[in-house]
Amino acid sequence: MKPTIEYKILVADGDSKTFQCVKNMFGSDRIATILSARSADVAVEMAWRKKPDLIISNTRLVDLTGWDVLGILKKNDLTRSIPFIMVDNKDGGSENEIRALSLGVDDYINKPFTPEIFCARIRAVLTRYFDKKEKKPEIEDVLQSGDIVINTSKHVVYIKNKIIDLTPKEFALLYLFMKKKNRVLSKVFLSSTIWEREYFNTSYTIDKHIANLRKKLGKECKRIETLPTIGYKFIDEADEEVVDN
Repeated sequence: MKPTIEYKILVADGDSKTFQCVKNMFGSDRIATILSARSADVAVEMAWRKKPDLIISNTRLVDLTGWDVLGILKKNDLTRSIPFIMVDNKDGGSENEIRALSLGVDDYINKPFTPEIFCARIRAVLTRYFDKKEKKPEIEDVLQSGDIVINTSKHVVYIKNKIIDLTPKEFALLYLFMKKKNRVLSKVFLSSTIWEREYFNTSYTIDKHIANLRKKLGKECKRIETLPTIGYKFIDEADEEVVDN
C-alpha cells in the first residue's frame, strides 16, 4: 500500500468504539479520511454519495443490519466493487463467517479484536484492491443519451457540459433509466431495485423523486415518459418496449 495515497474509509457500526479505533489507526496519520454511519440507511447513502475506498460494517446496526448494507451495495453497479469488511460480535459464530465470505466480503473479523491485527487486515484489503486497480488501465465508465452524460467513475451528471447536482437516489434513477433506455420500468421494479423495499411503501416516494429529477433535467425531462398504471420509460433513439416487473 502506497503511503502517499489518502483513502476514504466508511465505518458503519452502532458502536462508536469501532469508528474511533479506525480513526486512531488511520486518520491521525492522514492516511485516510474516516466516514461514520450508525444506520444502514445512512451507510448506503454515504456509499453512493462519497464512493469510499473501503467499507467496514458491523452485522448489527441501529436500524437494519450489515447484511442489508452488503446486499444493497453488491446489487448496485456503482458500489458493488467497493471492498467490504464485515465485523461481527463475539457471538457471531462460524456460520456468519461462512455466510459473509460466500456473499463476497473481502474479510470477516470477529469482536473483540486486537487493534494491531485489525489494522493489518484493513491494510491487506486496501493493498489487494489498489494493486489490482493499478494494473488495469483507467477507463471511465460513461453513459450518454442526447445532451445527458453520466460519468459513473466520477459519479457526475452533465447536460451540455454543465454539471447537474443530483441526490444519490436521483442519480441512481437516472443511471437505471439510461442503462435500460427504451425499456418500460414498472414501479415494482424501481422500488425493489432502488429502494430495496415493497412497492406499496414507495409509490409516492418514486413519483416525488422522478418529479424532482425531471425539474433538474430541464428540457431533457421529456426523455422520461410516464405510462399510467404501468411505470416509466427513458426515451432514446430506438423504441423497444419491454416491461421489467
